[in-house]
Amino acid sequence: MDGQQLLELILHASIVVQLVMLILLVMSIVVWAVWFAKGAQLRRAQRALRALEADFESEQGLQLYYDLDVKPYADSEAAV
Repeated sequence: MDGQQLLELILHASIVVQLVMLILLVMSIVVWAVWFAKGAQLRRAQRALRALEADFESEQGLQLYYDLDVKPYADSEAAV
């Protein structure tokens, strides 16, 4: 079946069949878009995780994150 026959088949289909094919096409495009977006999100998370692991493997990495976590609480306790 060549492209011409396929186009004729679609054009001569009932409106319900054409609507179903259109919905399937749109949903397929949406799924591909979500798939690519989630893939990009996963790659960003993996890069961030590798950077975090590298910081923890350094000598002062753990202390740096501890200081970042404790400082806001220490300031609020001093005010109380």
